[in-house]
Amino acid sequence: MTDAEILALKPKAKSYKVSIGKGAYISVMPNGRKYWRLRYRLNGKENKYALGVFPAVSVDQAKAARESAKALIRKGINPSIARREERAKSRVPRCLFRLVLSLNGSLTIEAGKATLTLTPAQTQALTAFLNSGTEKHSVV
Repeated sequence: MTDAEILALKPKAKSYKVSIGKGAYISVMPNGRKYWRLRYRLNGKENKYALGVFPAVSVDQAKAARESAKALIRKGINPSIARREERAKSRVPRCLFRLVLSLNGSLTIEAGKATLTLTPAQTQALTAFLNSGTEKHSVV
């Protein structure tokens, strides 16, 4: 199959599959989306593995992903679990907040979707407050 042949597949009332061989197929959904999948058996149980979404993943890329997954399966490794573990390793730890001090002296505090920006004067007042040590201050 070629990318042009995949592109020519039209949606129907119900989803349907078109094989590209060796357990891999493209699933055409009623909304027109096309998903690459691999059917395989591991430890006597049938499983499905997502290879990608067409057209972001071409036929050649889907076949390469199929071969990579099948290599893992031959070693007795579930490719879905291997991908999940790989993604967990590559995740960047989330920061609780981020501080950005600009050249003009303003301070921006970002926490999730919330952002607080202090003027240079407010930044200086905050710095003085934090550097004051043991003195007690009230916030107004």
